[in-house]
Amino acid sequence: MAILNIENRTENWRTARVLAPLVEKPSARVSLASHLVGSAEQCGDSIELELFWKGMRDYIHECQGQNEGDHATRFLALYHRRFPDLRQQVERRAGFQSLKDHNYVITDAQCKKKLYDNLRNTEVDIVLQTAKHLCIGEAKCSQRLAADSRHILVHQLIRQYVMAKILVELKGSDKEVVPFVVGDCREDLMKTRQVKFMIERDYLSKGNVLSWESLLAILGQDVETRFNDLADKWTSETAHHSMMSKVVLHRSYQEIIGLGRDALPLILKRLAVEPNHWFWALRAISGEDPVPAADIGRFDAMRHAWLQWGRNRGLMA
Repeated sequence: MAILNIENRTENWRTARVLAPLVEKPSARVSLASHLVGSAEQCGDSIELELFWKGMRDYIHECQGQNEGDHATRFLALYHRRFPDLRQQVERRAGFQSLKDHNYVITDAQCKKKLYDNLRNTEVDIVLQTAKHLCIGEAKCSQRLAADSRHILVHQLIRQYVMAKILVELKGSDKEVVPFVVGDCREDLMKTRQVKFMIERDYLSKGNVLSWESLLAILGQDVETRFNDLADKWTSETAHHSMMSKVVLHRSYQEIIGLGRDALPLILKRLAVEPNHWFWALRAISGEDPVPAADIGRFDAMRHAWLQWGRNRGLMA
């Protein structure tokens, strides 16, 4: 919903909403972790969750009283040891934008400071920690994996992976870092240069590139959760459209139609309390049209006809 032309375009609202069951249900954490690492047996008994996690910042906080310069020295030494040719790898991957002289290198004091600041402030949207794994997830909703930042480690997925690998070693752990990414369309994600690079370097498994819909399925969320998520997105993104074709051909609207007859009670319920152009979806799913010819184009009359149709078929209270 736009308020004074201010519109929420971040991925965080959807991350928080879709992943809410992970906070309350251990079974949901097991389901996601099992998918990411390959089996439930590898997950162990305890799976910890954090959303919007800054691991390096937390590590430094734990080490209060120690000289921050010493932290920086250790971070940079591990970066140099674990990723000595990262810049060359990125440059060899066709399609990335040209790197600046300071990208991915620690050749002078300024570059070292920038790299340390990058690692310290890198945020990961979703983290699951098992006995043997640190699963780090990036979530995108109506956004792309940008590669034009001013960070010294330019590419977001690479930066997160570097941070997590260094942090695990700093903690003296042998946990495996398991990246994953969630977005609106898996096929689109698979085409991005960052995802391709991560897969080619064996940093990222193809099976851990997920759409929001596939994530919902992994978490075992029901049709109502999926419907509400899609309906909210459709309402927000079509609020200012005057062309009905754009409204009903919106991707979220079409996905709601794809939910089938299970969506009918949910559409009718929303139509009853929040009038909107649900008639196309109702006709497409039900194969019926209870609106008299004389009432076509009269919104209130069409809404009344469909709500009465739903009551007659036991689809509404």
